[in-house]
Parts: sequence; structure tokens; C-alpha cells
Amino acid sequence: MEGSVFLIQTLVENSVVHGVSLDRKSEISLYLTNETYEDGEYLYICISDTGNGFSKEALDAIENDTPIIYHGRHHVGISNIKRRLALMYGERASITCSNMDENYGAVVEVRLPKTE
Repeated sequence: MEGSVFLIQTLVENSVVHGVSLDRKSEISLYLTNETYEDGEYLYICISDTGNGFSKEALDAIENDTPIIYHGRHHVGISNIKRRLALMYGERASITCSNMDENYGAVVEVRLPKTE
């Protein structure tokens, strides 16, 4: 599970920076569990927040591995995580991004294969 702490830190930081608003109550949730499948054991990580969620453009960029650009800046946190997971685990690791509802609540789910 090397690197999982930095992965979690990056995703929680994204939730704080992009999901927390000082004008309303905001929540960030972190859920971790072990999962067993036919091909082995995995660590499941889910981070969610009650912010505005991902824009359609951001979700499309994440899905298509293209840069996330808004407010004139490139945002590289999630794309860096995707690249790092691919290098470390190949196709055995996954990351998915979605919203709880339209324009509400970002959800990031990560599955990492447990290695000995």
C-alpha cells in the first residue's frame, strides 16, 4: 500500500480546496475497507464531500485523461494519481470520479490491490 497515504492526502486536499465553502456547512467523508474478489484482495478508499461536485467538463477530462482546466489553471492532482496508480499497479488499480447528484457532492473511489 505504498503511496496510499499521499493519495488520500491529495484527494482530501482537493475536497477541502474545491468542496468546502465557508458560507454553508460542509462535510468530507473518508471510508476505507478491504474487499476480496476472485483476483485477490483490494483496499477500497472512498472520499466524498458535500460541495458542488465535479463539473461535467472536469468529469469528461478525468474520463478522457485530458487536462482539467478552469479559472485559467491546469489542475493535475487526479491525473497525477491516475498516472501513479497505472505505474505502480497497472490495470489492477482503479479510480473513479462522480457526483452524488447533479452539481452536488464529489465522490472519488479508489481500489488498490493489496500486495505482499
